[in-house]
Amino acid sequence: MFAGVGPFAVPLARRGIRVYANDLNPSSYEWLLVNAKKNMGRRKQALLACTCLDGREFARQLIQKEGTNITHVLMNLPKLAPEFCDVFVKLFPKGYSPLPRVHVYCFGTGTTPEAMEARALERIQTALGGVTLERPDLQVLKVRQTSTNTLEFCISFTVPSVIAYMD
Repeated sequence: MFAGVGPFAVPLARRGIRVYANDLNPSSYEWLLVNAKKNMGRRKQALLACTCLDGREFARQLIQKEGTNITHVLMNLPKLAPEFCDVFVKLFPKGYSPLPRVHVYCFGTGTTPEAMEARALERIQTALGGVTLERPDLQVLKVRQTSTNTLEFCISFTVPSVIAYMD
C-alpha cells in the first residue's frame, strides 16, 4: 500500500510475482516507475501495476471495483500503517477467499520490548475495530531499534473473517 520507490515491489515482480504497488507521494511514484524500468525487463514490468492513490482508496479500488484477488498486503509506512488497517473492515465481498495476509511495518514505544510490542499491536487491533489478533496466526518480528524507547516491528496476520466482509 505504501510502495515508496519500490524496495519491496520491484524485487517481488522480478521474481515473477504479480504486484500492485501504490504510493500517494507523486515523487515516490515517479521514482517507482523509473526503478521498475531500470531494474526489470519488459516481461517482468508487466507484472508490476503502479498507482498514485491514497492507501485506503487503493485497497478499495483493487478489491471492490476491480475484484482483484490479493494474497498479501505489505504496509511499509511504520509511522502510520497501523491506523490504515481500518480499511480491511468490511472491505471484502461475501465469498472472497482466501483473505489476505497483512504485513504491517510499525513502531512501538515503551520502556520494555514487551511494552513496545504490545503498543504496536494495540494500534493495529484498534484500527481493526477492537478485534483481538492471536497466535499462531499472529506473527511479530522485531525489525530494528530506532531509539531508546522505540522498536520497529513487522506484525503479520490474516484479515480476520469477523470484520472482513461487507454487509
